[in-house]
Amino acid sequence: MLSLAVPTLVTRWVTLVSTFIALAVGVGLVGATGQVIGGTRAALPRPAQRYAAAPVVVSPVDELRVTTVNGAAARPLAEPRGLPAELVARLGALGPVVVDRTFYAQLRDGGADQVGHPWSAASCTPYRMIAGRPPAAAGEIVVAERAAPVGARVTVLTGAGARAYTVVGVTAAVPFERAVFFTDAEAARISPRIDALVVSAPAQRVRQALGAADAVLHTGSGLRRLDPDLRRDAEALTAANALAGTAGGIAVFVSIFVVAGTFAYALAQRRRELALLRMAGATPGQVRRLIFAEAAVVAILASAAGWQLARLSGPRLAGWLVELGLAPPWFTASRSLIPLVIAFALGMAAAGIGVCSAAWRAGRIRPVEAIRQAVVESGAMSVGRWIGGLGVLVGALAMLLWPLLDAPADALKRKQYTPMIMLLVVAFALLAPVLVPCVARLLAGPLANRGGVTGTVVGQTVLTAARRTAATAAPVLLTVGLAAGLLSVTATVDRARAVERRAQLAGDYLILPAGTPGLNREVVDRVRQIPGLRTRVVYPTSVYDVEDGEALIRHAAHATTGDAPLDLLALPALDGSLDDLRDDTIVVDQEWGRRVGEPVRIWLGDGTPVSLRVAAVIRDGAGGNGAYLTGRYAGAALAERVQVQLPTDVDRAAAERALRAAIAGLGATMTTPDQWSTATAAHRNRASAVGLRVVLGIALLYAILAITGTMLMAARDRARDLALLRLAGATARQILWIVAAEALLVVALGVALAGGVAGLTLGGLWVALLQLVGPAAVVVPWQPVAGVVAASALVALLSSVLPAALGLSALGRRRPGPRRPAPARGRRFTPPGVPRR
Repeated sequence: MLSLAVPTLVTRWVTLVSTFIALAVGVGLVGATGQVIGGTRAALPRPAQRYAAAPVVVSPVDELRVTTVNGAAARPLAEPRGLPAELVARLGALGPVVVDRTFYAQLRDGGADQVGHPWSAASCTPYRMIAGRPPAAAGEIVVAERAAPVGARVTVLTGAGARAYTVVGVTAAVPFERAVFFTDAEAARISPRIDALVVSAPAQRVRQALGAADAVLHTGSGLRRLDPDLRRDAEALTAANALAGTAGGIAVFVSIFVVAGTFAYALAQRRRELALLRMAGATPGQVRRLIFAEAAVVAILASAAGWQLARLSGPRLAGWLVELGLAPPWFTASRSLIPLVIAFALGMAAAGIGVCSAAWRAGRIRPVEAIRQAVVESGAMSVGRWIGGLGVLVGALAMLLWPLLDAPADALKRKQYTPMIMLLVVAFALLAPVLVPCVARLLAGPLANRGGVTGTVVGQTVLTAARRTAATAAPVLLTVGLAAGLLSVTATVDRARAVERRAQLAGDYLILPAGTPGLNREVVDRVRQIPGLRTRVVYPTSVYDVEDGEALIRHAAHATTGDAPLDLLALPALDGSLDDLRDDTIVVDQEWGRRVGEPVRIWLGDGTPVSLRVAAVIRDGAGGNGAYLTGRYAGAALAERVQVQLPTDVDRAAAERALRAAIAGLGATMTTPDQWSTATAAHRNRASAVGLRVVLGIALLYAILAITGTMLMAARDRARDLALLRLAGATARQILWIVAAEALLVVALGVALAGGVAGLTLGGLWVALLQLVGPAAVVVPWQPVAGVVAASALVALLSSVLPAALGLSALGRRRPGPRRPAPARGRRFTPPGVPRR
């Protein structure tokens, strides 16, 4: 069959050019994203950065270990716990010990990523003095290069507040952090917690001296665990891995989708040809092998082209992620051939899966029936297509309904709704032969009534050419369905979270961080000391809980204190009372699965165990409300916000002046809840926004390929129809109007089906939000969705009108119909049925 497949492809290359490009691009994307994923998985271990010159370093245990019914469980601690002071004396007996502390310290005009250290710890790090001298007095500091010049008088913000210092030295910049060095005594005053001990004694002796102390010894390559950029780089690699995995999955999905659609339409065009093969004696198996052989040839060539595309685009994709800050600066794509081999294999598999249905239908064609169906299309659904379409639809609806019955918060997660939208798109595409005629009649009816003859011709053409209509509408359904579904779900969830957040920020004023990671204690104390104002301070933290005695779970939590009522937080209590929140109680959301009055044993962010009683249960919320404790459990965390409530007898203007004066120069800003809501309404997670654009970009690219390919394949079959319209008296301009109107109607069909996908998705989301936050507004970002629709319509117009215009210019007024055989040279032509003389 290969000897027959190659000449067939050469003759019908136009019908499969879009399939070739789609597979090549798909293999290229999968290969490039695979190289990125390989780079995240096989990143070479980097040498220690901060403690590169340290022989042995002792640090506190940075994880919580708890025994459950399933054995020991461990989770990273949200807050460092520090080393006991007596350990310094014990290890000091072995040799010199350097005490290191890491704490928040930021020049008022500097970045929020600055940290403070004692100067003695600089001797164990790569910091190198390039100007000035070390700090010798409490009011002196050393800063990194370009932070401030020697002799400058600067204000440094710490957890305690703001204080002026003199810059006496400058160090060369390092890539892993931006440090501010203080004298050892000043660093101990600002942060009493000991974060690390650098010991010069041999590691074996230090290990023996530690004994059963709750500490970890690091040496050699293990010092890398203490680098401040380790967790940041790990999070960036996870984000890059997720983005590349999503893009690769979307590429595989749409590749199969496009290949299946183009092969199905190409088969519909070749019914007469395949029928002739059957008449000539070809068996159904031989016909199927012919289709698979053609697909294999296209897949091999396309996958080879995609291989080369991946080799070129993989490093560029990695560089793009670094530029966006979604990957560490040192990140590079993997140079292994494994991702390329996997991409090549997936390209072959995508072609095989996409052509399976077409090959099966080709083998079932009977000679006489195929010739009859080549003239008039049938919209009947095969049993296999019914089973596949309904099966995928049931699966999508199960994914839609299951979170509503079990965990509504899961419906808001991208890992849940993205595959669900894909399944809905596939289900609607499989059921298109049933759905398209129904929707087409609704859309074509008004067109026929108001468009006269042109509208009637367009409507009947769309209804009659069902396969061409479905094949062209499918990529529009894919693109607009993904765009409308993903963008609308994201916008709706963002709006619900913003509304929920706005409700929790009740009060007259908000004091928020301004270019700092949080509010220091001086800000909080100054605001709370203003007479006549009522305040509620909120600190971010985390707590740990053993769920059902089996799993150690980390929960987001907040510690709150102040003289304003807890009603200011607008927490949606389902049971119990928020007024019962005290030092021995806790407020939890539904995710905890606890009841009011039930005792709970939790661990704080630094691993400290605490036994509390549930005072109230609140609704989960769109953003997850977590747990609330009193300010006693805030630890050393910087405040997230201060909510200010003005009594009715307080002068508003005077209170505003007092608040501005209290926070001046302390890295804080004052705003109202309404101003905050307006300023943050359009805010979205950057990585999520980039990932969404990548997904929609891939879908739009494939839509352009599929629409263009389908329209070009249809152009050859429409030559006779255009000639008949010309003979009926239609002008070239009228024919082009008919072609354009038909293309727009087909796009409208795809948009209508995509609306069904988006409608089901948003309906399920609305029900989930109803359970989480109450009635929520459904948001459809019309502008980007309209842009995707307009792009699809433009591609459909260009790829249908231009070939039609070229065909009309070549057609002229030649009469359509079968050509009579020309008489042979040297003989007189005798018409059929007339005996020769």
